[in-house]
Amino acid sequence: MPTEGDGEIAASSSADSNPVSTSATTGLHPTPIAVVIDANLWHKHLNVDRLAAHAARLQKSGIDVWVPEQVALEWAEHAHEEIQQIAERWKKPEVAGICGPLPGPSSIHDVVATVIEILQSIPNVKVIEMTGAAAIAGIKDQILKTGSGKRENGVKTGASDSSFVRDALAAAGDDPSKVLFVSGNTRDIEAAAAAAGHTHVNSTKESRL
Repeated sequence: MPTEGDGEIAASSSADSNPVSTSATTGLHPTPIAVVIDANLWHKHLNVDRLAAHAARLQKSGIDVWVPEQVALEWAEHAHEEIQQIAERWKKPEVAGICGPLPGPSSIHDVVATVIEILQSIPNVKVIEMTGAAAIAGIKDQILKTGSGKRENGVKTGASDSSFVRDALAAAGDDPSKVLFVSGNTRDIEAAAAAAGHTHVNSTKESRL
């Protein structure tokens, strides 16, 4: 039973032909109602084409695609960093009169709004709102290094993972059998779910979705 953060299905290894199915011996529901996307896919940047393709295919099986608000915020933050770098290089040709101002959103708040709008425009994709209770629990996990909370390069991290896993589980009625997490780091997903009181959670890497 693989449990490492290599993207293998954490709850069951019996679903090679259909990663949205799980073993009956685990007590987990065989078909989730939703697939939950983690921010660490696609080099931590939103890939609209890939997300839309997954959503369209899963919709045929009656499975929703959920993007937690925390994930959307992380994608927006990474996109904003890229925009800032481009804007810096854009200044000289703009000052020279070669081109006008850099098009598109510039402030982090505008980028967040744009990312949310894009996600909401994709059929079968739902943005799961971040809740205060999950955010508080996530901060506690990060401070105490419980669940997905840990120290990396001297900095405590993990609040976002902890909170988005909790919000996704809450949206599924606190029934982990109803959701499948797609992540590049299933170990953190499992740890966050365990801290929320769930010993079993379904997770997989994108290539097996």
